[in-house]
Amino acid sequence: RSLTPPPPLPTCVGMDDDDEAQLWSQWTTAEMSAAEEAAGQLALASSQPPSPQQAVREERRRLQPLEPHAPAPVVPLDAPGSAAPRKLLSGAQAVAVLSQGAVQLEDVRIRGCLSTFDLGIAIETEKLARTTPNAEIIREGRYVEVRSLRQPTWSALINRSGSVRLVTTCCLETSRAQGKKLARMVQRFYSASATFKHWKACNIQVLANVPFKIDLDAAENMCEEMDSLTAIARLSKKTLKVQVEESQISVQVSATGLLTVHKARDMSEAVSAMGVLLPVLHRTGVWW
Repeated sequence: RSLTPPPPLPTCVGMDDDDEAQLWSQWTTAEMSAAEEAAGQLALASSQPPSPQQAVREERRRLQPLEPHAPAPVVPLDAPGSAAPRKLLSGAQAVAVLSQGAVQLEDVRIRGCLSTFDLGIAIETEKLARTTPNAEIIREGRYVEVRSLRQPTWSALINRSGSVRLVTTCCLETSRAQGKKLARMVQRFYSASATFKHWKACNIQVLANVPFKIDLDAAENMCEEMDSLTAIARLSKKTLKVQVEESQISVQVSATGLLTVHKARDMSEAVSAMGVLLPVLHRTGVWW
């Protein structure tokens, strides 16, 4: 399975392109490194010849009667994303799933979260960068960037008014906890008057899967015939971008069955947008 390229950077009100790129660089690099490592391990395992015991077990499994596919358990909606590759169904197993009345989303997870909060004090960027660990001045002194060197990684931009934009690769609860951790760092190293106020998640990237491949040409044609969906662009030979008209949310559909929502305000909004696409994916699934 080919690796998924880094997602487009999210947009937050009041943030220009350079700030946005600086803020997202931390988690994008970590996510792609994990994906490359997982794909390398999978390729190494598949290149090794099976042992005699494995060959016998595989032959027994092949001769067993086909059982209906059981959907994978759905991960809690605030769980962090995973870069591990998945095995897609094909042949008789894919036919069994596609012949069912409905298809469900699998492995729903958060891949990245952009949140904001206020420290409640004005910030002298030079002093904050000098006294706080892993901090540096960027953008001509307008911001201080603070990074975490431990897992789960995060990156934050703090401006002179005390407003913070925080990017994490974890679930919403952990993202809020990391924001509190940053506020305590500012209290300890800069000013005891710093607070943690008005936290909110303003941009969430959500991923999910269907357990079979998708015929993107057929899916694009079907979307054009529906009022609720619009095929925006064919990003590549293996990727289609579709907009859900009701919520104005775009969903990126991969030929491998991966669905990605890049700009959602909350989890329920992203999952609802993916759900609108399920009938189309069900009818354009590939079993061969």
